[in-house]
Amino acid sequence: MRLFAESRIEVLVRRSRTPEFAPACDRLRTEIRELDRMELEIPKESAGYFHEYFCPEHAVPLTWDPQSPGAHPCPVDGRVFSGEPFDTAWRWPVNTHLSRGAFKSALLWHIDGDEAHRQRAEAILSGYARRYDSYVVRRKGMKLQGRCCYHSLDEAVWLIPLTQAFDLIRDSLRPALRRRVADQLLMPAMEQIRSQQLKQIHNIECWHHAAIGAVG
Repeated sequence: MRLFAESRIEVLVRRSRTPEFAPACDRLRTEIRELDRMELEIPKESAGYFHEYFCPEHAVPLTWDPQSPGAHPCPVDGRVFSGEPFDTAWRWPVNTHLSRGAFKSALLWHIDGDEAHRQRAEAILSGYARRYDSYVVRRKGMKLQGRCCYHSLDEAVWLIPLTQAFDLIRDSLRPALRRRVADQLLMPAMEQIRSQQLKQIHNIECWHHAAIGAVG
């Protein structure tokens, strides 16, 4: 079973050639160019908590610089924060940009036929597959734990676009790499999320189920 049937991809490609969808496709291309300029690498360590990437005095998000993992200025008074919890929280947007970037790249590969887009998506997937087993739970003894991400909610939101990217390019992957991404990234991340289920009606549980279902 596929997330994106061939008929859906055919519709995507056909619509991308029309004037009505041109702005959306151009926006995708712009976002991917911005991602390339960030020069992000797959994090070597798991991410911290998004809500800790805020100025303690002014309660505003710190200014995130993709090339500045150890210096985080406040946009109000310019004070620069470093160390914990800011440095690990800095990795939250890294994971977000990379996972969404993999999905957008896979879409653009189908739209434009540019091999560079497919390779970008493959590199992100294979990079996380290499790293995922080394990530450690940062909230030991707590519920709703992630591994790559601080929280299982974040883990689910991060995992869904990666799974979508995999679905869109998996037929182009070498069999060994296809199996490695499935066995060392998608399945372990899904199992991490499944182990943290609330078993109640809840927004977080909806994200959990979406991620589990996508991988399934």
